[in-house]
Amino acid sequence: MDRNHQMELMNASMATAICAQVGCTWSTRNQDFGIDLQVHGELYETDPQIDFQLKATTNFAIIKEKLGIIKYPLDAKNYADLIKTNVRKPRLLCLAILPNDPMTWVVQRPFQLELRYGIYWLNLQGLPPRPNTSTVTVEIPLNNKLDSSTLSRLMKAVNETGSIA
Repeated sequence: MDRNHQMELMNASMATAICAQVGCTWSTRNQDFGIDLQVHGELYETDPQIDFQLKATTNFAIIKEKLGIIKYPLDAKNYADLIKTNVRKPRLLCLAILPNDPMTWVVQRPFQLELRYGIYWLNLQGLPPRPNTSTVTVEIPLNNKLDSSTLSRLMKAVNETGSIA
């Protein structure tokens, strides 16, 4: 398995752990058409769903702490998929920041399992198309850390309004 696939699998593992923590279920598609993970909120009245495009990196140079952002070069095709407004469910870019050494992605101790480092999300829906043909650099706020309270808040918003504001 190549490293990019290994990193995406780690991202999926981290995202599904957060889903389980808040009582959401998830599914994957047989074919990847820009959506890697579908998150379902069966505990909510309208069974909201959010689609995740999973990406991962070990490149810490993209983190601009002084600016409070992560500058990530997203494939132009993925950008085009994520900006669409004619979709029934919200779509989010979910970028995992991982340690460089895969053997440190998961730390196991007696009675403890730690997944390192974290996932950051960005809603691109409705942004303008870009003429770039290879990558589009997106800016993900460092405040957009995907954790259990954030996922609950996002699911609640989709349940109540059908979108992520």
